[in-house]
This record gives sequence, C-alpha cells and structure tokens, in this order.
Amino acid sequence: MIQLSVRFGSKFSFYFFLAFQIFLGGQETLKAESNATSSLSLQGLSSFALIVVSSNRAILEALHGLESARHQTGKKESGFRPIVRVAQQISKTTNRNYNVLTGIDQDYSTRGRGTGISIGQKTFLGNASLDLEKSKTDYAVGGSSYFESSYLSLLTGILRRDSAVNSIERKISFGNYRAEQARVDSIILDTLFESLKVLFDRLITEQTSLFKERNLEFYQKMLEEATVKLENGLGSELDLKQAKVKLSLAETDLKESRLSLCEVDRQLGLILGDPVWNKAIASMSPSDIVNLVPDVFDFAFLASQSLFMRPDIKLIMSELDVQRQESLLAKEQNRPNVQLKTRWGRQGRATDPELAHEKRDKSWDVTVSWETTFGHRPEGFERRTQLERLKALEIRREQAFQKAKKEISERIDRIKFYKHSLFTSRESLKLSAEILEGQRMNFSLGKTSLLDLLRYQSDYETSRLSVIRAEAVLGLSWLQLLYELGELPSFLGIRPRKGV
Repeated sequence: MIQLSVRFGSKFSFYFFLAFQIFLGGQETLKAESNATSSLSLQGLSSFALIVVSSNRAILEALHGLESARHQTGKKESGFRPIVRVAQQISKTTNRNYNVLTGIDQDYSTRGRGTGISIGQKTFLGNASLDLEKSKTDYAVGGSSYFESSYLSLLTGILRRDSAVNSIERKISFGNYRAEQARVDSIILDTLFESLKVLFDRLITEQTSLFKERNLEFYQKMLEEATVKLENGLGSELDLKQAKVKLSLAETDLKESRLSLCEVDRQLGLILGDPVWNKAIASMSPSDIVNLVPDVFDFAFLASQSLFMRPDIKLIMSELDVQRQESLLAKEQNRPNVQLKTRWGRQGRATDPELAHEKRDKSWDVTVSWETTFGHRPEGFERRTQLERLKALEIRREQAFQKAKKEISERIDRIKFYKHSLFTSRESLKLSAEILEGQRMNFSLGKTSLLDLLRYQSDYETSRLSVIRAEAVLGLSWLQLLYELGELPSFLGIRPRKGV
C-alpha cells in the first residue's frame, strides 16, 4: 500500500492532489462506461414489456372488451337453440238467446281452459315449429267438449333466404370478433411503444442528471481553486464571482434535471398502473438493442411483411371483410319478402277426452304470402349505404398500405442516419478521452490551468452523454421499425392475448 501525504501549504501540492483526484474520477468514469453497455439484456427489456402488458389499465380494458366480443360471438355460434313457449288459457263467454222451441231465453254461456306448447328452431330450411294444444270447454246448458291438436309447420323465405341470412349474420359476428382482436393487438402495440419511449426518456434523463451531478462537482472544485488563488494573491474577485455564478447555475440545472426525472417516473407509474413501481426495472442501457440493429434492410420484404403483421392493417382488413358481409346481408334483405308456410297436423274434438286424444282429423295447408309497402323501402337505402361504406373502406385500405410503406421507408433511412451519427459520436468520445488524458498530463506538469482542465473534463462528459443519447435514439428507432412492422410484441416475447 502506498500512502500519499501532501501539505496544502504549498500551491503545487494542492494542484497535484486535485489533479490526482480528477484522474481517479476519470478512471472510475471509464470503468462505468465499459459496464454500462452490458447492463441491459433483451430479457430485461422483455420483462419490462411483460409488466406493461399485464398491468396497464388501457390494455386490461381492451382485453375485457375482447372477452365481451367473444361472448357476443357465442350468441351466433350456438346453432341448436330451440325456443319453447308455454301458454295457459282461461276463457268465459256469456250468451243468452230466445229458444223458439221452449219459448224462453236460454243460457248458452261457456267456460274454457286450455294449455298450449310450442317448440321452435331455426334450420337451414327455415323456421320450424311443433305446436301442441289441449283444451276443455264447459257449456251452461250441460255437457263438455274436449279438443287436442298437434301441428308441424315450416316458414321459409322463397326469395329472401333465411339460411343465407343466418350464414351471413354468423360471418359478421365472427368478423367483428376478429376486428376486436386486431383492435386489442393495436392497443397493445401502441402501449408497448409508448412505454418504451418513456423508458428511453427516463434513461436519457437519468444520465443527464448524473452528468449534471458531475458538473456540479467540477464547479465546486473550480470554486475551491478560485478561493485558494484569491487567498494566495494569484486570483481576483471577478474569478471568484464567476465560479460562484457557475456553481449556482449548476445547482439549478441539477434540481431541474431531478425534477424531470421525477416527472418521467410518475409517467411510467401511470403506464404501469403502480405509482410506487420498482425503479430497478428501468435500470437499462440501449447498447444491447443497438447491437441487434442489422446493417442491411430489404425494404421490399419488410413492406410486404408489414401488410400481414401490422394490427392497424389487420383491423382494416377485418372491417373490410365484415363490410362485405354487411353488403351481402343488405342485398339479401332487399329481396322481395315472399314467404312460404307449410303446415301438417292432426286434431280431434269430442265429448269424450279419449276420442279427442285420438285426433282423427288430419289436415295440411300451404300458404304463400308477400309483404310490401306503398312507401319507400328502407332495405333499398340500407343496401346503397352498405355499398358506399364498402367503397370507403377499400380506399382506406389502400391509404393504409401506402402509409405503412412510407413509415417503414422513413424509419430505415432514420436508422441509417442514426447509425452514422452514433459512429461519429463514439469517435468524438475517443478523441475527447485522448485530449483529456493529454491535458491531465499537462496539468500535472503545470502547463495548463485547472479551469482549462475542468473544461476538457466537461467536454468529455458531454461527448459521453452524446453517445448515450445517440444509442438511445438508434435503439428506439430500431424498436419503432419493429413497431411499424407489427413485430414489436413478438420481438419482446409477448404472446397474443385472447381475453382476460
């Protein structure tokens, strides 16, 4: 172990000690710089994304909406769903007429009660139903009559086909669910990218705060030097005042930087749904993301890939499919409402319940009905409305394709520019480090002043901060390219969600 003892009574010993401390601080800075690039792994970024997806309120709200859409689809999916109707009837009629045979008024009042059961089910042929009825009628003059019937009927559209309408409605229901899935994927994608933007903002803000802390230390040392020079008769009051002003400005900048860091932390807390979130998950560096950026991009392949992966395009395609089905449904419902009803059954009426139960009377009937209006037919307006909406969505789809290609092209150009900018910043950092080392040697030999040394040290820190910002911008641009391609969730290991 080496012990260093210096008497502060001499001017040279003070400068030597101060230079030695700055040199040690510079070595620690270089070590911190070498370790900063390995502090972030893709697994850490994926962990952050997983927390966002599992706790963000906007995503949870969208997942509940998706679950609601899934249950809504189940209403159309269940094909076998017979409807049972039960009716109970009680009746009474009062009727008194003059009887020519007896010469007096006769009471012909009746009392009746009965039960009816109907079972209906939609089929590919139309609406089928089975109707059962049983009743008893009591007469005031004496005696009773019994009635039983069972009829099987089928109601179907001749021109407006019920089977086609049911099939189209099911397709619309499934299409709406797929559109809701694409909408949820879009919300997850947007929320992930916005959270990553805030995360990278926090990274830059945190590094800026550390940079300003070091600046504050520089100006504190500058103030100490100005004070020592003034006490030894080598400085002036003006130098001391300038040092105090710079120190005051550095303190203000540091407070503002810390305030900005608190604001970013609160914004991340809002995204994560936890105001007291663990700050350790944001202790990251974009260096690992920068290393994943490829050197060459195939624009044609990426543009074609985005047409299948972007949630907004998936949403438009799903809405377009639904709109096509809506147009077909409007076309089907615009047909004339001509219905065919067939009925076959048996019935029996007798004074004996056993004879009525035999239902000896058999019958069948066929009815063709046509329904129209003398005014405007709303079905015609509905069909034209759906066709115009279809044309509007087709134009919107083409616009979305062009926008996707534009965004991808611009992002690729930006990545190329930011890679060159990062290379320039790293070269500037190397030069700043070499200049700083040379000035440290000059200061130890008394060839430069402490003010100049601190300025070179500040230039080095500024270059270092520029590299961090350039890495953050390049890493964020790479993530934004994945965002534009719709590949960001899969890149971060987020699996598709189908509901809560």
